[in-house]
Amino acid sequence: MSVPHATDKDTEFDGFTVPAETMVLTHLQSVHMDPKYWKDPETFNPDRFLQDGKLVKKEAYYPYGIGTCCFG
Repeated sequence: MSVPHATDKDTEFDGFTVPAETMVLTHLQSVHMDPKYWKDPETFNPDRFLQDGKLVKKEAYYPYGIGTCCFG
């Protein structure tokens, strides 16, 4: 699970209404193990995050549960 977040306004998601100030937790395994985003997700492969020795910023990469916000 990720660190807790909260909605700042009423939000529609996947046909559901999430009221403002609702605590939201992301199930990170559902993202980090999704073959839609990762080739062979059940195999340990740190190189999948690198390209030419630099970190690749992918939509489905949530390091430490904080997501891409920390990479600018």
